[in-house]
Amino acid sequence: MGRSDDAVSPPRVAFVRVRELALSALLRVEPELALQPLAVLDVAHDLARAGALPPGYGAARVVACTAAARALGVAVGQTGHQARAVAPDLRLRGSSTELAQRARAALLDAVATVGARLAPAPQGVWVDAAELSGMYESEAGLGAALTEAPRRVGLAVSVGIAGNLGVAAVAARRGGVTVIPAGEEGRYLGPLALEALPISEALRAELRRFGVTRVAELARLPVDAAGLRLGEEAARELAAMPPPEVALRYGEDAAAMVRLAQGEDDRALVPDALPARFEEGVDLEWEVQTVEPLLFVTRRVLDALVARLSCRGLGVGGMVLSLDLVSRVSDERALPLAAPTRDVPTLFALVRSALEGQGPPDAVRA
Repeated sequence: MGRSDDAVSPPRVAFVRVRELALSALLRVEPELALQPLAVLDVAHDLARAGALPPGYGAARVVACTAAARALGVAVGQTGHQARAVAPDLRLRGSSTELAQRARAALLDAVATVGARLAPAPQGVWVDAAELSGMYESEAGLGAALTEAPRRVGLAVSVGIAGNLGVAAVAARRGGVTVIPAGEEGRYLGPLALEALPISEALRAELRRFGVTRVAELARLPVDAAGLRLGEEAARELAAMPPPEVALRYGEDAAAMVRLAQGEDDRALVPDALPARFEEGVDLEWEVQTVEPLLFVTRRVLDALVARLSCRGLGVGGMVLSLDLVSRVSDERALPLAAPTRDVPTLFALVRSALEGQGPPDAVRA
């Protein structure tokens, strides 16, 4: 039975958050690294050099690491030099903006198999959960489906479901599947430390000067007074920040931050169209000059590409193979197919033929 146009479901939003995006994006295309001691740094990826760290790696901070690295004493926040001091054989990789973008695109493809009304965010994707309420026995069941779908594209996620975007995003940071019943958003947030909210450390320190350490204490501040007392500081601190991981912006005035602490967020979920371009790739750890190592990593890239296409029910009708050379130019080759396919061996044979017919003119970086 169709739903009446006059029937309006109460807003329910799910936020699907990729765990440790910088690391997850890398492991999607290099899964063999998952069992090795590896740390990702908050610096752009650069090629490794024998006997020395790439420029900037030593002072850069660890943003994520594998379980094998943690077992050796590596921790988030250490510098590259500190991490290597406790784990001399640790592999260090810089963050890759391109890999992160592709991981987010893959997440959209996967989550689209569960719900159609999606809005991308820097660390994940929002889903209109109200539209899906009749398809699952419970919101916990919806959360389980939203957790399972990204595994098809090699991503581990956590899910938060609540009555608005802001609280759903905060809940997703807690791990697993967290469902906040309608009207309970403020009660859920209250006991949490300020670290649960997307607030800079500098601004948290400012709040602590006023004795505010818990979300409930922030929520008790008068909204207008908070805007006058903290608004200028909030604007200055948050304007200097990169986009917060749940895409919340409270730089206009601190009153919006107080409203979030009270469980309120009046932003609407605005669905976005799924991308029509499919691109996958890998940043190489070392320069590659021969065909066989290129073919090895290309197979992983094709697996990732086809997994995304399978989520959308699409096939490959043609490809472009792009090699990023150490000379900072790109060697691009169009690889047409006779008919669309999702058969990885067929696609791999096409790439092999192109590379063996004409090898790269210079060493390859990506």
